[in-house]
Amino acid sequence: MAIGGNLQLDEQQITTNTSTNLTLYFTAGQRSPDATVSISLPKGINATLENTTVNVIGRGDVKLKDLSKQSIGRTGNHYSYSKVGSITITSTLKGQILNFKHLDLRPANGADLKIVISNVNLPVADKYLFKASYTTSKPEILKSPGIGSEIVILTATKTISDFKRVLKKDIRYKELPSTYTNATFKWGSNKKPRNIQVMQSLDKGKNWIKASASIDQKNPLRRYQI
Repeated sequence: MAIGGNLQLDEQQITTNTSTNLTLYFTAGQRSPDATVSISLPKGINATLENTTVNVIGRGDVKLKDLSKQSIGRTGNHYSYSKVGSITITSTLKGQILNFKHLDLRPANGADLKIVISNVNLPVADKYLFKASYTTSKPEILKSPGIGSEIVILTATKTISDFKRVLKKDIRYKELPSTYTNATFKWGSNKKPRNIQVMQSLDKGKNWIKASASIDQKNPLRRYQI
């Protein structure tokens, strides 16, 4: 049996009835040429060759339909691969299985696979299970167990689940009058936001009062100014 791999979700919670891009990362437990990786998706997550991209060992993001045509880059004369890999999608009663074949997973360059499924929208609040496994070809044919760290769970909730502050990532830091008075946040919403209020607490969350802040609700990234 192969050493178990590692499957991760970029976001472990999403809000129901909102469209979001779902990102999965998988790293095999051991290096192998000509490897096969299978990713099981739960019912409700619909991946297609068009709406899903993959990045194999850092070679760049491509749509699944273009994986077999992706350039392998500059290699030596004795490199035995002519393409990065191939993909098939199989539908099951429980969802879908993404089968990536003929992957050269000998290099270690971060996550072996980065998979992004666009416009995922889950109408039902529930827990959604993802499972991965891989099969090596050398030094012998071994398959990972598909348990433990090769399983992740996505939780879909009816409440806002992905509220986060958006940090500025300018090349150069420059202080402006708005540096200490503005903050930008983003979150998924299943309807047009209305009557947004900013609350503040001065006693570590025991009591809350309305903050004197103006909110730009037209901005896709909700911005408020103190």
